[in-house]
Amino acid sequence: MRQWMRASCMVFLLTSGAAALTHLTFDDFEKQRVARIIGVDLKIPGKCCVYYEWVIGKQEAGEYTTFQVGYHSDSPLHLSISGQGIDLPAGKMRPFLAPTVTVLGKPEDASAYLREGVRDFIREHGESVLSEYCIEYGKAYHALLHVDRYLLPPGPEGKPEPRINKILYIAETAFKDGLPPAALTPAYRGWTY
Repeated sequence: MRQWMRASCMVFLLTSGAAALTHLTFDDFEKQRVARIIGVDLKIPGKCCVYYEWVIGKQEAGEYTTFQVGYHSDSPLHLSISGQGIDLPAGKMRPFLAPTVTVLGKPEDASAYLREGVRDFIREHGESVLSEYCIEYGKAYHALLHVDRYLLPPGPEGKPEPRINKILYIAETAFKDGLPPAALTPAYRGWTY
């Protein structure tokens, strides 16, 4: 049996021979469902995140036009709905989240930033926007199945090989008509196979 336990902001996965939780599959999310998300605490100061990314770049009208991903976590998550669960590798999700923090960085303040990558980016590119994104431990999120379809290069017979990849869209608020309520976080934009 897999069981996630939390002590303050620490999360442990325990395994025993007892009866396992009923497992969900990706197909169980054809219609959006609300799930609690747990995983390993990433020890982000002031937050209890099981997924975290930070980016810095240039924005116009609140959207990044260019950016650099400074960090994004790749720890697996666990989604739980009424005693049922699914383990979700980071590559099998697409987070549609609003930033939890957005800061305007100015060249004259560059030395105040703790992250070396932030200081360097601001020094090189001038005024820039730093954003952080977080999936919080134990918080309820909306999850919806999405199927990516793609083609592998032609095989020996000269035909492209079609493939599918089932992933879960994760958002803080409900999807409307299958569309996410927020933008895809920068770390997952341009994801290719």
